[in-house]
Amino acid sequence: MFGIAPWRKPEAAYPLTMREEFKTLFDRVFGNWPMAFEPEENFWNLNMEETEKEVLVRAEVPGFEPEEFEVSVHGERLLIKAEHKVEEKEKKVGRTYGHLRYERYMTLPAPVEVAKAEALYRNGILELKLPKTEEAKPHKIEVKK
Repeated sequence: MFGIAPWRKPEAAYPLTMREEFKTLFDRVFGNWPMAFEPEENFWNLNMEETEKEVLVRAEVPGFEPEEFEVSVHGERLLIKAEHKVEEKEKKVGRTYGHLRYERYMTLPAPVEVAKAEALYRNGILELKLPKTEEAKPHKIEVKK
């Protein structure tokens, strides 16, 4: 009689990320059990839009105050970081929330002028307006006969 072999994903032709490697290892050992503590891939949405004059970034990061954010540009990379620690007097009896943390790096599509950048946090949405440098803005070139 033929044995029934369990179905497995075909091996990828490209190297896996560290997270995918550990997930694959965990699935082999525990049979792909659901993990209650596994974070959702896109818990907070983050959108980046490039226009002719600027780069717009919108991130859903609820639960923070504006002064808890650290936004910086390092070369071509943007860092958005926020941390909210709950003090002992804020903790309620029988219910503690711990501390909330958000950190995200992304590569910017064009060089930006950091000195002219604006950041606005309202209703759990962080909005960044990063104006492009003059070199990054499109310039028209006239085509001659």
